[in-house]
Amino acid sequence: MEKFWVDQIVEEILKVKKANFNIATGITPSGPIHIGNMREVITADIIFKILQAKKHQPTLFYIADDLDPLRKLYPFLPKEFEKYIGMPLCNIPCPCAKHENYAQHFLKPFFASVKALDIPLQIYYSSKLYKDGKMTDVIEEALKNTTKIVDILSKVTGRKMPAGWSPYNPICDKCGKITGTKVLNFDLDQKLVFYECSCSHRGQANFAKGEGKLSWRVDWPARWKVLDIKIEPMGKDHAAAGGSWDSGEILSKEIFHFPTPYPIFFEWVHLKGKGAMSSSQNIAFEAAEMLKVASPEILRYLFVRSKPSRHIDFDPKDGLPNLIEEYASLQKKAKTTVEKRAMQLSQISQQAALILPLNHLTTVIQASAGNFAETKRLLKQSGHQEIIKNETVLKEQIARANYWLENYADEKMKFVIQKTVPQNIKFSKGQQELLKKIADYLKKQKIESDKLHNFIYETGRQLGLSPKETFQPFYQAILAKDFGPKLGWFLALLPKDFVLKRLQEVPR
Repeated sequence: MEKFWVDQIVEEILKVKKANFNIATGITPSGPIHIGNMREVITADIIFKILQAKKHQPTLFYIADDLDPLRKLYPFLPKEFEKYIGMPLCNIPCPCAKHENYAQHFLKPFFASVKALDIPLQIYYSSKLYKDGKMTDVIEEALKNTTKIVDILSKVTGRKMPAGWSPYNPICDKCGKITGTKVLNFDLDQKLVFYECSCSHRGQANFAKGEGKLSWRVDWPARWKVLDIKIEPMGKDHAAAGGSWDSGEILSKEIFHFPTPYPIFFEWVHLKGKGAMSSSQNIAFEAAEMLKVASPEILRYLFVRSKPSRHIDFDPKDGLPNLIEEYASLQKKAKTTVEKRAMQLSQISQQAALILPLNHLTTVIQASAGNFAETKRLLKQSGHQEIIKNETVLKEQIARANYWLENYADEKMKFVIQKTVPQNIKFSKGQQELLKKIADYLKKQKIESDKLHNFIYETGRQLGLSPKETFQPFYQAILAKDFGPKLGWFLALLPKDFVLKRLQEVPR
């Protein structure tokens, strides 16, 4: 029997890790936290939940690296933020002035999304880890072993480290920057480092009180020891030869004397037409935005369905409806073990809410002109009786569908049913004959979507009309557009009397 990819990973983890299943995720909140970042968090959460189901007691950590510096003036920042480059994110003001600091500006909406996804994160801020003294012992170890760390990093990266390099970066108490300081000396007894800054200031920083931080390549393995991390998903960039994973493995064992976590490397998420998602490059589709257009189950399913080794192309315009259609279809008829497991791990609660296909729902919403009672009637008519029993869930899905229509849908997906026959439409004799034959057919027959669609197509063919010439007059007469939803299914949604009346009213 084929095993689901994450079950295979958990089996491998249990062979090498026996207790204290602490799982780590995290990010530097320097910009909008996008769904590419969510791949790490959701992967960690899936593993967390499987370990729980196996009667283990895992913990899921999220480390917000808010002590990291602002690296540059990102495209989404105003010019005045240029003066903050080099300062820790937790010490920079919020761009919208509504949050405690710069980091919180991006973390707050992200954490709201995490809550909606039912992910039980235990959140740590790197600034607090340092200020509370939790990193003090590993900082001392790093400072005492500076020469050894320099040798390790030089060998792993193939680059010569700068003269006077230190594993610790103090924050200048004059200019507030962490990127321009150079350690001159340190006193482990007093927990002090002495530094000079590129701003010409000389000072001292207490490393037991969060007045600086370890450099990234040292901070990461040090954190594994401090938080007793056993498992960590991470982007493929860390696994590159000479990358931070290679150096982290050695530093963890030789400097901090701690076994490395079990790594799960994952591929990037690409935004169609733009490339790999990156906040710094302003290529992002935020997690919070995703939850405005799709239910939490769909966001989970986006990652559950794909092995970490596969990159994901995300397209909110055309790809999202296909993703939701796939999920909705599996809700009804998941057959294989893999399909059933994917659905199970995508759920937010044990009582899974039915998800309507987006294309179907948007068509129904527009056909009913936004009238909720009419929307329910059309959904029932089209075979979706179950969803209308839970009006709260239905209204949530309608709100998401409307948001998608307004912000992402192609124009071909949008329509308004015209109250009267549109002006200035002209049909060929063949098209006029087609409309007459279909009107005669509808007088005698009950509307069945597939049967009607095929009859329209075949009648048009017999009259020598192309498919475009066949379907276009119906859309023009009802929507004042040259295109629309699949015709037979669309006409079946509308009241039969309305369709007949409109076909009879068109100019001859």
